[in-house]
Amino acid sequence: MPYANELRARIGLRPFEPNPALEVAARSHATFYSINGNDPRFAALGAHTEVPGLEGFTGTSPSDRCRAAGWRSGCAEVMDFVASPRAAIDGWMATTYHRAPLLEYARFAGYGRAAGPIAVDVMTFGGVNAVAADAPFLVWPYDGMTAVPTQFFGEIPDPLPPGTDRSAGIGYPITLHGVREPRFVSFTLLDEHGVAVPTVQGVDPAGRNWQQFPLRPLRSGVMYQVRTTVSNGGGPKPLAWTFTTATN
Repeated sequence: MPYANELRARIGLRPFEPNPALEVAARSHATFYSINGNDPRFAALGAHTEVPGLEGFTGTSPSDRCRAAGWRSGCAEVMDFVASPRAAIDGWMATTYHRAPLLEYARFAGYGRAAGPIAVDVMTFGGVNAVAADAPFLVWPYDGMTAVPTQFFGEIPDPLPPGTDRSAGIGYPITLHGVREPRFVSFTLLDEHGVAVPTVQGVDPAGRNWQQFPLRPLRSGVMYQVRTTVSNGGGPKPLAWTFTTATN
């Protein structure tokens, strides 16, 4: 939790407040997956689903497990498989769908892990901070960020459009977060020479345009500039910021 809150502080978000029920839900599912992850009755259903009757079962879905632990409203869940909170958070931040709950306006969170037989990390989120409807858009990588990774290594579910050419690799994703459904209206990524880097819009089931992927790995030690117009249902707003990639 401290590392997640450190990252949130960098973009002006309030820290997550630890919540015992969300912690129980996260820890119980980490234990369930660690025990049953290789069971064929479970493996085909996806990592976020539990099967009644298997050891450690507490609820079929994340919301079921949160309710069983005493949480009474909606919740979200992310998973990784390293049994290390810092490494898991770095892994989630290198994606888009799993990055989103770490950088949005949730108020509470809980983390759980299991070291074996399968290493598992689970983080569960719930509640919403009271923020103004016109609260600032949040972006990642944030303005002035350094040591930004250069490459995207994949995610389940896959956020890239079908048919995307991945032969040369995909660059580190750029995402937009906000109170209302934010979206990039226009988007340009420029390298240190002012040359536009080709990007593709990620797939979002809700039809929002909030994630962009460079169509090749970013180059190390380079300051990139983003020029974009964004919207959350109101008028479009121009934004520009820079970030610098990590050196090899």
